[in-house]
Amino acid sequence: MSGWLRNIQGQLSDLANEVLNEASEVLTEAREEVPDPDGEIIVAKKKCAEAEKQLAIETAKVESLSNEKEHLEQQLYDAHVEMDAIGSKLNGMVKQRDEEIKKLKVSNLARKMAKKWRKTVKNDQKFMKIG
Repeated sequence: MSGWLRNIQGQLSDLANEVLNEASEVLTEAREEVPDPDGEIIVAKKKCAEAEKQLAIETAKVESLSNEKEHLEQQLYDAHVEMDAIGSKLNGMVKQRDEEIKKLKVSNLARKMAKKWRKTVKNDQKFMKIG
């Protein structure tokens, strides 16, 4: 975005140079063409004042856009911080889920082994009764 701001500043500089060149041309023409140079100087000064006013307006726009850019950059930074926090929380939840799955698998395996052991004990008891 700083390239964008530099572009606007360059445009403002170009505008200021253009206005100054125009004012110089007007003054030069006034000296050559007009029998009343004082009147032309007044006109040129008015044009110069208008150009300076326009330059001030454009400078204010640049300042406003610069402030807006800083605000947007802060919002972007805040969003990245929030995304990092959400990512960390999600990773913690995934780890917790994986641990719970492992516990359930161990519990399920223990139940299966107990069931198999009970079945073996019953078979042994039947065998002992028969024998």
